[in-house]
Amino acid sequence: MTNLIRFQSYDLPYVKVEDQIFIPIRPICQALGLDPKWHTESIKNDEDLSLVSGVHSIPDSRGHLQKMVCLPERYIYGWLFGIKKTNTMSEETKENLREYRLECYDVMYSYFHGKLIKRKNKLQERVAKTDKIHTLRLKLESELKESPTYKEIIQIETDIKGINKVLKQLDIDIAGEQLSLFNEEAAPTD
Repeated sequence: MTNLIRFQSYDLPYVKVEDQIFIPIRPICQALGLDPKWHTESIKNDEDLSLVSGVHSIPDSRGHLQKMVCLPERYIYGWLFGIKKTNTMSEETKENLREYRLECYDVMYSYFHGKLIKRKNKLQERVAKTDKIHTLRLKLESELKESPTYKEIIQIETDIKGINKVLKQLDIDIAGEQLSLFNEEAAPTD
């Protein structure tokens, strides 16, 4: 049984290798009216696609296995998008490629626009939540200021600031006394 994947109005054979779908180039070219030989060579010479392409056995329309150059499905769409119209192509082929490219533009726009909208929504959500935290914090502080526990905390913090001042002055005094020990002249010994 041949595995088929739908592309526009065409059913194309594919093979699955290690959970990855590989689609042969020849049937796509034939369906779109492109030169399979030229496009297969083009893929082999492409610096990116040559790294991911491979030769796989694909059943033809009669069920016989044929070795064909294939691309992973994820690269097929970009490859097709990059095919340029030529004067030797039939009008039908040019129109098929044009329709496909227009569809690709829509898909890319939807994808990236959707990401941008999602990001914008997340930013707005973050701003709203940050504003809510600020409002709640102000409300909580207002309520806390009236509580005896809050007043006790403020008094303890004030006491700690006073203790820190005293400690700083003691440190200055101690450091000064230690330095003065080295500044005095030693008394003569007999």
